[in-house]
Amino acid sequence: MWTGAPSALRFPHMGSGASVCDGPVIVLYTRPQCPLCDEARELLDEAAAVAPFRLEPRNILERDEWFAAFRYRVPVVELDGVVRLELRFSLEDVHAALSSTAKRGPP
Repeated sequence: MWTGAPSALRFPHMGSGASVCDGPVIVLYTRPQCPLCDEARELLDEAAAVAPFRLEPRNILERDEWFAAFRYRVPVVELDGVVRLELRFSLEDVHAALSSTAKRGPP
């Protein structure tokens, strides 16, 4: 069950968790002990240096609906409410997703 605790408490291995900025919102659905999830977080950290965004990491084990939706798909990147990337993806994929959102504008 989701406790509403700050991201740093829910994801101590992922740094400070949610970041604050005026850019788009990226939700990263992960689970513990997931090497692909760790890799995804590193890619998003790299991408943030070029194109700022607000990151909201979510552990799928905290809510039944997240687990049901993403059990076999993590990591999943949701950008402004739309699933854009999942499983294995590259830094170029992240930049492309961010660019397509920037061109489209806010939802």
